[in-house]
Amino acid sequence: MENFINIYELIDPRNNYPRYIGKTIKSVNRRLNGHIQSMNKGYHSSNWIKSLIENNLKPIPVLIDKVPQSEWQFWERHYISLYRSWGFNLTNITDGGEGNRHTKESKSKISKSNKNKSHGVLDKNVYRFIHKNGDVDILTRREFCKKYNVKQSVCSNLILGRHKSSFGWNIDYIKSRLNTKPLGIKMAVNKCDLNKVILEKYSSIGEAALKNKLSKSSIHRCIKNGKIYGNFKWQYANL
Repeated sequence: MENFINIYELIDPRNNYPRYIGKTIKSVNRRLNGHIQSMNKGYHSSNWIKSLIENNLKPIPVLIDKVPQSEWQFWERHYISLYRSWGFNLTNITDGGEGNRHTKESKSKISKSNKNKSHGVLDKNVYRFIHKNGDVDILTRREFCKKYNVKQSVCSNLILGRHKSSFGWNIDYIKSRLNTKPLGIKMAVNKCDLNKVILEKYSSIGEAALKNKLSKSSIHRCIKNGKIYGNFKWQYANL
């Protein structure tokens, strides 16, 4: 029976953007510990992780896929290529897969896999798209691309601020469909009791962590997962 390999991403907790794609036979949390232990190696990815640790933060490990061991090189290269096409600034210094080149068969696999696939971070959010002719539409990235026949990579660059406008469209509003931070926007934070009654308000997670002597990354995770931290519940304001 063939073994499986985990393909994972490491997300920056400050903006919810993925910054690294990797593979492991371990759990993603154990692999994260390995990254942290190796953060002084001087690689682009290890320097990024070190900068987070120095600010009392950690990358958020997320399992992307479980793939057969005989195919991990293909899938690691596939996901690195896919995330870069979405406009994410990955810290990977190679294309993955230990430098193996794509065959015609592997390129065909990537093409089929990319169809109807979207990135969860961008597609959990709703955006207000404004056209230069005055039209306004509030949609997710995937909905916008389908309705206006726009490539996902083009829309990603617009959302991530790499382009100010595309095909006459720009964005002036981003809001999460879930209880997570809108991309790239500094948000106020509420500290609540267990019945979700607001006790105190803070201008940011950093201020909440400083005044309550708590971890910023732990507050972020509790907001995202709806869990209790420091005997309180936490939420972003005005969501």
